[in-house]
Amino acid sequence: MKKEVIAFVCILSFIFISIPVPAKETVLSGLGGLPVDEGEAAAYALLGGAGVDGLRALSVRPGDVLELPLHLYTFLDENGIPIGPDIVTPALLAASKVKVRHSANIGPQAVASVNFTPGGTILVSFRESLVQTRELAFECRIYLTFDGRRDPLSEIIIAGEISNPIITVSPGLRSVDLSGGHIAQAAGYIREIDVHLGHGVSVSSTFFTGSRYYGVAKLRRNNPEEGNTLLRDYPEVELLYTLDTVGLRRDNLDNVTLRLPKLYYAYNSAGDYIGTTRGALPYSPVYYLSSSYIAAGLRLIDFPS
Repeated sequence: MKKEVIAFVCILSFIFISIPVPAKETVLSGLGGLPVDEGEAAAYALLGGAGVDGLRALSVRPGDVLELPLHLYTFLDENGIPIGPDIVTPALLAASKVKVRHSANIGPQAVASVNFTPGGTILVSFRESLVQTRELAFECRIYLTFDGRRDPLSEIIIAGEISNPIITVSPGLRSVDLSGGHIAQAAGYIREIDVHLGHGVSVSSTFFTGSRYYGVAKLRRNNPEEGNTLLRDYPEVELLYTLDTVGLRRDNLDNVTLRLPKLYYAYNSAGDYIGTTRGALPYSPVYYLSSSYIAAGLRLIDFPS
């Protein structure tokens, strides 16, 4: 009987010892210092330049992204002890209420967003389009917040210029395609040139030596089934074109052509009827294309954003 009791106690001891103790989850409390020095940061300046100074001399295009690894920083756990960069995951950042923010000092429209990625980096996304023919200077501060509080040690400044790529247009050319967001720079006087803006839209223009031109057409389709209604009161309006241009507008001249597979009745940004897509149309920043003629024109109560 005595031996059985001893055996029973041993089994209980073994079970008790084998029960795992839950590990305490790491929580970030802040940063242990400024971003790493210039030498180490050089590898992370992916768009031009080198080191921290390189991040202040960027040359970017619309749609570019800049990726900053989180191990630019030294993070502290809840006890104030530095932890390795491999431990700092997106899940840990979310659990610790760490967010990345940005504020612009110059050129507020250059940087579109700053976010953490699933891979554990800071992704800086620049705006998708830039409706101008000159470079835009920008300076943006990127910083982290811990539970809503801004950490002054986390600040990184990125700065530089954002600009569209340039195409040099020589005399003798009859057409140029700017639909990709390019700038046309005239190397000489061109009396008549077709400028293609995308989605079947072209503008007939005159180029002057040394001048720059920009033009992109954007298209929206009426699709109520998918929640995309252009004008509630005019279901016959099937297409909406928006023209973003610099230097291509020619008033009192029919210089815009919309090459489409079917005939549409065109209305300008004020809702006035201006003709059909069979021929050239006067310039308008917006075109509403209807499958049928609307004699009274459009009452633009719900102008689309």
